[in-house]
Amino acid sequence: MRPILKNSYIFIALLLLTVATAKATDYTSTNFKVKDPVIAPGGGFGTSTNFRLNDTQGQIGISKSTSTNFGVLAGYQYYPSAISTLNVTAVLLNGGNPITLISNSTTSISVGFTVTDNSGCSSVFTGGGATTTIFRSGVGPNCTADNQNCYITNAQVNDCVSGNTATATSTIPIYYFADPTDSSSTFSGQNWQAQVTVSNTGNSSSTATSTGVSLNTLLAINLSTSTLNYETVGAGQNTGSTNKIIGIQNTGNSSSTLKVSGTALTFNTNFLATSSQHYATNTFTYNTGDTALSDILTTVTGFFLTKPTSTVAMQKNIYWGISAVAGSPIGTYTGANTITAVWTN
Repeated sequence: MRPILKNSYIFIALLLLTVATAKATDYTSTNFKVKDPVIAPGGGFGTSTNFRLNDTQGQIGISKSTSTNFGVLAGYQYYPSAISTLNVTAVLLNGGNPITLISNSTTSISVGFTVTDNSGCSSVFTGGGATTTIFRSGVGPNCTADNQNCYITNAQVNDCVSGNTATATSTIPIYYFADPTDSSSTFSGQNWQAQVTVSNTGNSSSTATSTGVSLNTLLAINLSTSTLNYETVGAGQNTGSTNKIIGIQNTGNSSSTLKVSGTALTFNTNFLATSSQHYATNTFTYNTGDTALSDILTTVTGFFLTKPTSTVAMQKNIYWGISAVAGSPIGTYTGANTITAVWTN
């Protein structure tokens, strides 16, 4: 039997281990040689009157890390975008003049201002925004909108076409009951101011505030009727417990009392004396708890109108009656009564 020959092969595995090394390219010329020019990271900046130079040596790795409070841009230089310079200036409330309101209405008050943005005025007026607040100084510019002391608008008109600078005006209607700040008012130590805050598409913002101006006290009333018609009263008779009513509304921004006066009522050459008319602040029976009208302005006892705080009318009534002396000829007697608001703080 022939032997079977088996060939055996022994494989020797060789592992070639090499050490990775960092190496930079040498720089050479006729006169110098720079060995391994970038090995360790570093950097800094230099400045002069006209420039600033940022420099970096080395580059370990590029990545971005962030958290709630910071951001790290690792690696070679990251160049920021151009910094936006945004300013609002020259804020002017009502042309710098005291504010005078209109009875039972609103008064349009303007706020002018100038915006400068090196990224262009359209960055504010097209892509950004402007908020104007007119406020009594005692409540401050961060106030909540209130028709007594704080008005806020985002509306304005401007002359921005191109370029970096534009002027704008916001106009806000102020109600007749806005708080006065003149010397006779409760808020005499304060004034009204305007604050403008602008923002642009780069999320930059700027805020400026005007100098203060006074808001004048408005003493005003509105009568529910301009005619006091007693209808028919017989000679020697009076209106008894039947009263005519005139409602008095406070249409200003101050508390108010009242004074009244009148004239005699005449028919041809005949007349009824001024004192034939009586009034009171409550219903009455003629000659009981009422006051005879005088031709001299007289304070109405017990009458007081508080300052309005909204467009809801603050109203009180004056009740009226009359008598006709015996023998008075039949006819239509006419006269004029005067009702005057009197300021009270």
